[in-house]
Amino acid sequence: MTPSSKRSTKNSKAAERGPKFFGSDKPSRKRGPKPALVLKGHKGKITAVSWSPDGKQLISCDSGAHDKKLEPLPGTVKVWDLASQKAVRTISDPKIASYSVSWSPDGKRLAIKGGGPFSMDGEQAPGTLSFLDAANGKSLAAVEVASGHLFSGEGIFWSPDSKTVAGISGENVIVWDAAPANRSRHSTTPTPRTVHWRCVGVRMVTQCRWWSDAVVQIWDVSTGKKARKLQGPVAIKLGNRSIPLPSFNLLVQSVAWNPKGSLLASSTSSKLTIWNVAKGGPLKKFDFSAKNLAWSPDGSRLAGATQTSLGSIKNASISVGGVNGNWKKIPSHEGGVHSLAWSPDGKQLASGGSDRGRGLFQDVPTVKIWNLPAN
Repeated sequence: MTPSSKRSTKNSKAAERGPKFFGSDKPSRKRGPKPALVLKGHKGKITAVSWSPDGKQLISCDSGAHDKKLEPLPGTVKVWDLASQKAVRTISDPKIASYSVSWSPDGKRLAIKGGGPFSMDGEQAPGTLSFLDAANGKSLAAVEVASGHLFSGEGIFWSPDSKTVAGISGENVIVWDAAPANRSRHSTTPTPRTVHWRCVGVRMVTQCRWWSDAVVQIWDVSTGKKARKLQGPVAIKLGNRSIPLPSFNLLVQSVAWNPKGSLLASSTSSKLTIWNVAKGGPLKKFDFSAKNLAWSPDGSRLAGATQTSLGSIKNASISVGGVNGNWKKIPSHEGGVHSLAWSPDGKQLASGGSDRGRGLFQDVPTVKIWNLPAN
């Protein structure tokens, strides 16, 4: 092999690994763009952000807080008009801490998942899954769901046809019919953490952890049965192909289908992996971790939240890249990023997080909109 061919091979392998960052395959940390908008008004930790299908409004929710007398404050849901940068609607229930929210793909309804209050012994009362009219905020239906320690801001997701909603209730992954609101099917999994629909609406992926084992589970929603399980060391079959999978000896903390449903991104506390579902096995691996994974609408870019800590000081960033690497790290929130969502046109990214306030331990919840054109 000639010296030039050796260099070519070496450069090719380096490109697959991605850009270097302090000696490892991590996103570049060059100074990133400033947010186009910063929205303030939440009191508690922002747990979810979701765009309206026309891209003109954004909905966000928090998990409640405490006032100066340490009395609990309920969670709130805010609908923002992005042109005026004002909240046009605020939804709050004294008995509910709002944990997650999602706008239906057809733009007509909002799904809000809320946890019940805690008792003195630490038990949480059942919560609700509510469906609201997106135009006027009126309640359309509500169904009781289990709370427990798992009922948190891990997300609820509409099916692409806007007919059903998937989420976590207790130790079950449940799919609800949106009209009328009732449970249509459920499946028990060990400690589920989040769910994500495949674009065609017939498959759903969950991630969970059971003691030291981490699992990525793919479900056939039409039957409620398991279709695939990604848990090492195992092999799964896609057609006639057997795919050996490495051991997930770390917690799988985020998963996301790409818009076409052909790629699946998953992240542990040390690696981000993009799986080629059709051809089998990992397509690319990157040596960094990211939460709240979100693909752009055209599938060309993947965004995830990363965080570094130094004592009590936290600094969060948004990493944006593609299958072939070219990751960029954008400093975003000083206190953490808890939710990410691309705009319908793929030109902007919304992040829900917190920034440092005047006091050392005072965090200010913020929603930020970032201009991220494809180039």
